[in-house]
Amino acid sequence: HHRDTQKDDEIVDIFFRLGRIKLELRERTKAVNMFEKALEIQPGHRATLNALIDLYTESGDWEAVVKQKRALLASPTTDLDEKFALSEQIAAIFKDKLNNPQKAIAAHLEALNFKPGDRQVLHNLLDLFSDTKQWKKAMEILTKLAELESGKMKAKFLVAAGNIANYELHSTDEAVEIYNQALDEDPDDLKAFERIDKIMTAKKDWRNQERNYRKMIKRLGQEAPPEKKPTQIALWHALGEIY
Repeated sequence: HHRDTQKDDEIVDIFFRLGRIKLELRERTKAVNMFEKALEIQPGHRATLNALIDLYTESGDWEAVVKQKRALLASPTTDLDEKFALSEQIAAIFKDKLNNPQKAIAAHLEALNFKPGDRQVLHNLLDLFSDTKQWKKAMEILTKLAELESGKMKAKFLVAAGNIANYELHSTDEAVEIYNQALDEDPDDLKAFERIDKIMTAKKDWRNQERNYRKMIKRLGQEAPPEKKPTQIALWHALGEIY
């Protein structure tokens, strides 16, 4: 009745309150209408957006939930931590509710803009790229995870990237290069070296097989500890076989 004398903030609050009342009266359509009137005046009104998110979540209208969360994401009052959380929530909806892995990937990548190098997001992306067989991108994520680590943990991610190059992409030269990077971090990973050996044997690339054996012998050092002596002897013996 007194709209002309009200400030925008006051009108938005009135529409929001009317929407809440309509919800209590179980008049869902009218409630949505009131909330939308509030957002027409102030698109980033947090209380209204949150009320709509709750309403659409309850009814399972996930596309509408995403729309409201994106509106919160675009709000100038939303800080980086909340933007990150919203992006991850949107990604989860696309993955688990809407079965849309590509949009889930896009939302995770958006989250990385707010927290570059977040390990959990990188793992989520790795799962999605693996599920959708986007092997090159999966390798990129494994490389990023490796950059965040050192020693055996770094080697673990590098070996995983090498396995993708080897078994999924059949890029054996690239696989050998990555396995060697892993062995520089963790010389005890004999399985990684066995994979290099198998690749070289299959290609009958004796010259590079020799080089890789010498690299491995060098990693053990001149004075290998007693527990590594059998490995050292086996490597020298195999090198003799190659010659």
